[in-house]
Amino acid sequence: MTSTIVTSPVDDGGELVHAEDATSQLCLAFVRLEQAMSERGLPVTALVGLRLRTTVADPVAELVELVAERLDGVRPTVTVEIMRDDGPVVPGLLVRLEATVADAGSTANPPIHSTEPPN
Repeated sequence: MTSTIVTSPVDDGGELVHAEDATSQLCLAFVRLEQAMSERGLPVTALVGLRLRTTVADPVAELVELVAERLDGVRPTVTVEIMRDDGPVVPGLLVRLEATVADAGSTANPPIHSTEPPN
């Protein structure tokens, strides 16, 4: 069974951090992803897929290198996609992560630290 965890560069109060700085936003999104997985009792090795959504027209090598660095040693089979977002969910938001994780729990858990608009 898998579930999806959506993370973005927001603080504990849900406010955007590092507006307009894609590299810093990606670092924080990874920290949030690791926290979300830990809160669910999942090791980082449970990661099976990662989608980087960005409003940056041409993701710079630095972003790609950062993804590779953060995934180094996790799993050789993690599928990584880098996708262009049409526009930020929040002004100044340049990146967010959608991670697919293997777990034995429910997929009903809501995304943690998500900037997705409420339904």
